[in-house]
Formats: sequence, structure tokens, C-alpha cells
Amino acid sequence: MRILTFYKFIKERTKLSYFLLSLVISFVLFGWTVKYGFFFSDDFTWIWHGSRIANGELSALTAHMSTFYSPVLNYFYAFMGLVFGLKAGWYFLFGILVSVFTAFFVGLLVYKMTKSSFVGFVGVALCALVGGTYEPLIWIGANMHSITALFMVISTFALLSAYQKTPRVVWWLILSFVTLVLALATKEVAVVLPVILFFIAVPYLLKEKRSFFYLKNVLYWLATSAISIIYVVQQYLWQRDSIWVTQEVWKFSPSSLIRLPIILLDAFIPLKNIISSQNAIVYFVITLCLFIYSIYKFRNNKIMYIGLFWAVMTILPVVFFKTAVWWELLPSRYMYNVRIGMIIFVSAIIVELFSDLKKKKFAYSLSVFLLITSFFQTIAMFETVKKEYIYVYQTGRSLYQISLTLHEVQPSKVVVHWHGPFNNNHAHMVGAFAVISNIPEEKIVFLNKNDNYELKSNEVLLGWDDKTETYFLTKN
Repeated sequence: MRILTFYKFIKERTKLSYFLLSLVISFVLFGWTVKYGFFFSDDFTWIWHGSRIANGELSALTAHMSTFYSPVLNYFYAFMGLVFGLKAGWYFLFGILVSVFTAFFVGLLVYKMTKSSFVGFVGVALCALVGGTYEPLIWIGANMHSITALFMVISTFALLSAYQKTPRVVWWLILSFVTLVLALATKEVAVVLPVILFFIAVPYLLKEKRSFFYLKNVLYWLATSAISIIYVVQQYLWQRDSIWVTQEVWKFSPSSLIRLPIILLDAFIPLKNIISSQNAIVYFVITLCLFIYSIYKFRNNKIMYIGLFWAVMTILPVVFFKTAVWWELLPSRYMYNVRIGMIIFVSAIIVELFSDLKKKKFAYSLSVFLLITSFFQTIAMFETVKKEYIYVYQTGRSLYQISLTLHEVQPSKVVVHWHGPFNNNHAHMVGAFAVISNIPEEKIVFLNKNDNYELKSNEVLLGWDDKTETYFLTKN
């Protein structure tokens, strides 16, 4: 009886239940970052970038970080720097809250599409667990991916709300457009969002052809098309001469698309520790067969196509980066949006299985299986944290401490030895020294491996000790 009462309570308060489930999972898995996480690598560059915006040196609306353009992140780092300074916990807390709301809206989106509150719960849980897409929650500099995903999901949810004849259609369309603009203003991967929105809208527009010509709908798509074209053209002008293109780090090649099935499988199955050149072709064939079978078996399921389209489209902007092997998986942060698409994909299959009484048990089994694989992905994540992130957090703490020392010493020049963590990323040291030590870039010298440099009076050499995993200073 108590179980039935609890179930009724949950069902009557679906939205609250989704939010609480997302909140609990997110803080249980990632609450530790608020206390133990720290800045490292590009985080210091972004903080420096934000400080220059906050003091008026740069404009948040026009400033680029390298070739990267993101007014949303410009405002974020300027605001966080002014309010919280270098207290890393607040940055991690923000990242967790972004993940909480993303999972919440994914649940609402799945619920709206499938009309199943249970499948919505599965969607919330799968998104909050994040699986192998953990980087935006344990690396501050990667939270741009989860922020973009949040805006993309809200934009999609708002558009569906407008087309499903809910009240205040105009306001839903405005919300969809505003969050579209915010997504584009956060990360380039959002360039695919207008295409996704149109793909989702087509069935509704074909069903009620007259609604396409309603003024509010025409204005929405005209504005969406205009902002999308302007954005694509501007990104092309910015990126065509970037180091990524000129050095062919990113190069369009149709052969790169062969990775798609394996990348899609990695959204739920922790392939990182088990895939290799010896077995990659096996995973490829199995995955390809699974997708072909699923598409054929559920060929009349429109929601399934939306999920698959979302996943594939969010892969396309990043799949053309140079790889060492043909089957190379995407970095964790790039999978955040892909996983959302795959959640919609499997949710569509689960809800169709539920419609057949004979297949209900299989639907529950599939839901449990996905939650179990996400659990194993979480275990793999914590193994990665132990192997890699404890170290990189330590590099950030040590850089922070040595920067405080440099602030007191104020040498005439800081000479940085070539050996050390992130030794090819000079910008993060420039940022740390500028913000913490008040030492400008012109007073920093980065040595190459074979350089000989004799320290002059009041100059210091910055080195790295592998044993203690700390930076140290040497004076003349």
C-alpha cells in the first residue's frame, strides 16, 4: 500500500521527481569536485581572459579566446572571477547545477515525446549518470559542452511545446529562439541545432500545413535561418586560417564517418578500456548490425529517428579531427551531446516495446541494462580520476602556489624550463602569472629542450619536480 501511495505521489509530481532525481544523482557522483577539484591547464587561460573582460581591456561580445568565440563563456568567466575569484569550488558547483538542469530537461523532453513518465525517469537517470561524458563536470574548462547541451535541449523542448498546441505558443517560440542563440554563443557544435530543430518540426508542419504560414511560425523560422546563416559564414571566416585548419588538425574527410557506429556505441558501453586495433572491427560490425536491425524493426518510430539524427549531427562537427587510428573514440567532453541523442533514441525504442504487452519485460530489461552499463561507465570514470585527474588537479594547485610566491618575489623575468605538465600550453602559465602574480607576458621566457640560458640578477627559473609533483623556483 505504501509503495502504491509513493508511486502515486511520484506520478502526480513528475517534474519535481525528475528534478530531485537529477539533483541527487549529480551531487552523489560529482559533489566531491566542489571540495577536491581545482583549476588546471586551460582553466587558467580562461580566468585570465575573463579578468581582461572584467577590467574593460576586452569586450565580452567581441573577444576571442584564441580562435574560439563564445560571448556566453566570456560573461561567465568575467562574472565568476569578479564574484568568486580563484575559489574553484564555485566553478565546479556551477558545472554540477548545469548538469542537473540538463538531465531535468532531457527527462521533460523524453516525456513530452513519448508520453511515458517512466521512460522520462529513465532519460533523467541516464543523463544525470553522464556515463563516459564526465569531463564537463570534472574539468572546469570543459563545461562549455554541458552549457551548450542545456541550451540545445531547452530550445528543442520549447519548440515541441509550441507545436503541441500548448498555451502561450509565442512565448515558447521566443524561448526556443533565445536558447538557440545562447547555444550558438557558447560552442560551435551548436551550429547543428537549427538543422535538428527543423528535422523535429517537419512532421508537425506536414501534419498541419496551415500552421506553417502562421505569422509567428514564419517569423521564428526566418529569424532562425538568418542567425544560422550569419553564424556559419562568420565561423568559416574565423576558422579557415586557424591552426586547426592550416595544420590539418581538422580536415573534412568522408572516411572519418566510418567511426560513427563505434562512437554511438560508446555513448552507453564503456569502450575506452576494451577496444583495440585487434577487436575494433568486431565492435564496428556488431554495432552496425544493431543499428540496422533497430532502424528496420522500429522503422515507423519517428522519435527514434530524432534521437539518432541528434546523435549523428552532434558528432559531425568533431568527427573530422585528425586521429591516430580509424576507430578512435571521441574525447569525453565531445560525447555529452551525443549521449543525449542516444538517450532519445533508446527511449523511443523502450516506449514502443511497452506498447506491446508481450514485450514489456524486455522494455524493463533494456532500461535496467542501460542503467547498469552507465554504472560501469561511472566506475571507469573514477578509475580515470584516480589515474589522471588527481595529478592534473595537483599541477593546478602547485601552479597557483608558485604564482603566489612569484607575486611576492616579483622577479624581473620568469624563465620557464621546458620540462613540466602541459609544457606545450604556454597560455595557461601566462594566464596564471598575469592574474595571480601580476607578471605580464613580456616578462616570461619559455625555454625549448636544447636551449641554454644563464640567469641574470633578479631572474628566476621555474622548474617541475616529477617526484613531488610540484613547481619550484631557482634564483641566480
